[in-house]
Amino acid sequence: MPKNEIFIPFTLPNEKGEDITISTSGGQLVVIGFIANDSSSKYVSIYKSRLLELKANFEAKGVRFIWVNSNDHGISPENAPDQLNAQAEEWQIQEQYLIDKGQVIAKKYGATRTPEFFVYDQDQKLRYQGTVDDCWHSPEKVRRRFLHDAINACLEQRSVPLAKTLAIGEAIIRTPRRSKS
Repeated sequence: MPKNEIFIPFTLPNEKGEDITISTSGGQLVVIGFIANDSSSKYVSIYKSRLLELKANFEAKGVRFIWVNSNDHGISPENAPDQLNAQAEEWQIQEQYLIDKGQVIAKKYGATRTPEFFVYDQDQKLRYQGTVDDCWHSPEKVRRRFLHDAINACLEQRSVPLAKTLAIGEAIIRTPRRSKS
């Protein structure tokens, strides 16, 4: 069984430094999105309006969205917590935008890119992992809405049409390993 097949509860600080514990309860559908500061990621920036629309539509149906920034902000200062406040406010994701220093959660879930999404159903089982849709660069040319369709299928307790897609985006900026001397 892959390490991310069942939802893994975790605690991370949000952009204000407050520890937030993420767990599932009451059969809630959870979407974990690994993202970067939209000012530092062309993919997150281009997907921004689609992501905000998804968030608005599905939060109204009880879906919980968690946003995780796993980029090393020592290497990528635009992803430092103080730089994320504006994005959190604009996206209205305060308290849901978490900082994964050292990429601990990204490693546990197997996230490698921003943006990359994991959809967990009401039974805490992974139902979808991957990208948002089939045309990152042109919203008007989108033919397949992978993330939307996966969430919808879970809400309707149907099979997800496609359980895994290749995440399209920048690689998560990882903390360099220290050499053992």
